[in-house]
Amino acid sequence: MSTRFREFIEEVRSATDIVQLISGDVELSPSGSTLKGLSPFHQERHPSFVVWPETQSWYDFSNGGGLGGDAFSYVQHRDRLGFKEAVITLAERAGIRRPDQDDESFKRELALLVERRDI
Repeated sequence: MSTRFREFIEEVRSATDIVQLISGDVELSPSGSTLKGLSPFHQERHPSFVVWPETQSWYDFSNGGGLGGDAFSYVQHRDRLGFKEAVITLAERAGIRRPDQDDESFKRELALLVERRDI
């Protein structure tokens, strides 16, 4: 993976606070070192959606199948997007300009990462 590509992904990741991102969709309440709320993906009456601010991760215990991850995966599930589109969505949200769209090297790196995450 090229350095520029890694830097872009890390810049987007660093600029995205998962609590801010998710609290736009879910009312979160403190519960020890975590935050809990009702699942944005399943109807429920008891909070089973957990956010860990320290690790910038989330997990939805409501479906029994284990849905969770980072900010990128949250946007993927919420908006039903692929990884590439989730990265672009979060970059735009953070006001981060993505590398030149005509850069073939960047496009190849992104396609490889998408392929790896989908496996």
